[in-house]
Amino acid sequence: MRRYYWFFLLFDFLLFWYPVLGQEQGLVVTNIQLSGLKKSNEDYLRNFIKTTVGQSYRQLQAEEDRQQLIRVPGIGNVTVLVDTVEDKQVRIEFAVEEQRTLLPIAGLGGVTDNFWFQLGLAEYNFLGKGQTLLGYFLSNNGIPNGQIFFRNERVRGQPWGYAIDIRRIGTPEPLFFPEATVNYEYTNTSTGITGIRHIGFNRKIELGVNFFIEEYEKDEEEEFPPLPGPDQVRQDKLLTRLSFETNHLQYDYFYRNGSYWRAIGQSVYTFDDNSQFFSLFLERIQYWRPYQTANIAVRVKAGIATNNDSPFAPFVLDSQVNIRGSGNRVDRGTAQAVVNAEFRQTVFQISHFAGQVVGFADTGTWRKPGGELEDIVSRKNIRQFVGLGVRLINQKVFGAVLRFDYGVDVFDTGERGAVIGVGQYF
Repeated sequence: MRRYYWFFLLFDFLLFWYPVLGQEQGLVVTNIQLSGLKKSNEDYLRNFIKTTVGQSYRQLQAEEDRQQLIRVPGIGNVTVLVDTVEDKQVRIEFAVEEQRTLLPIAGLGGVTDNFWFQLGLAEYNFLGKGQTLLGYFLSNNGIPNGQIFFRNERVRGQPWGYAIDIRRIGTPEPLFFPEATVNYEYTNTSTGITGIRHIGFNRKIELGVNFFIEEYEKDEEEEFPPLPGPDQVRQDKLLTRLSFETNHLQYDYFYRNGSYWRAIGQSVYTFDDNSQFFSLFLERIQYWRPYQTANIAVRVKAGIATNNDSPFAPFVLDSQVNIRGSGNRVDRGTAQAVVNAEFRQTVFQISHFAGQVVGFADTGTWRKPGGELEDIVSRKNIRQFVGLGVRLINQKVFGAVLRFDYGVDVFDTGERGAVIGVGQYF
């Protein structure tokens, strides 16, 4: 009988008392205000606040609302102010600190005989509703690239959104044949549209289609004997992409805490030979804040694709993407596993400016096209770079982190390089 007593006691607690944990007994919300707004649209921001007038005040809910507002582009920080106006009645004020969101896009980097630079402009709070509008030009070893992109996460505050993307990617691309490594000039010209569906505030699903043209042109001068591989390849393709992500990150200015996870499945149909190609990509990012002025960040990425024995494999080894100091698109594979780890230490924080020093380790491995999955653990396919970096941060500007990293290959110290860009590496 005693067992049943404790069972019913637990049931009573879960049913009647657990839902009210975190709320101040008897306090009723009579007014909700947002202050400090200059550019952001107030009606749009109110879509992220779950607390409503007439309900009991819950401190945990107010903190959740604060974190949701901070995630909106252009919001640097939010302070929750609670004021008792009458007996058992409170007024909540969300004091918003906005950031400048019209920003240049700039970056440069490279290793020997492999240099890139990027210039453009981006608005991350277009019309004050968290919309992204950007365009840029990028030169990759003299090969022109560019992009025009628009993204509306929530149309009129609804859980639906969309994105439109037009871009050209051009890069020198070494392709690996059994007889030799041959340098090609690779271009990818694409147009795509994506539909977005939010599930609550922490999850979303995206479904997109993208038509693109891939071209490879051999840039080696004629040699004898002739180099392997075709002189020129053009393929018209249609990509279908489905992604799911969950975001449980907490923000405190430029510090992060919590986790982010996403999965991407893709299908690529080639019109020329009616072939189909599939890939699956998983990514997990975890942040810790061991003490007031430090952040630990770890990113794990894994991917697997149809294992065609082709030099045009989908996963790349690249300084700008996964292994800092390695160079631009220096290797390819049909499966990958990558781990990036950083320790970020703030060395000064004066007014709206801050500086960090960063120690990092980037490790990655790839399955060669047509190879076995065991290639992933083969020593010859593992690349590991370690290095140091610097971050200069302006807290009044959205995403304004100037990044400089220098990485060195652990197994071959002659392999090294620098990467400069805007924004944290991840």
